Amino acid sequence: MGVRLYNPGTGRFLSTDPVPGGSANAYEYCNGDPINHFDLDGHSWRFARIL
Repeated sequence: MGVRLYNPGTGRFLSTDPVPGGSANAYEYCNGDPINHFDLDGHSWRFARIL
């Protein structure tokens, strides 16, 4: 996680989401195409190396 503080006792975040918009759709961050687009941090699959 790392962007928002989370309280595991209550199961809730302690602050609002800093990224505007958003939804429960896991692929919305990359316009529905996680292979060809970047995430919010600028990471892309192209930069990963296979060991």
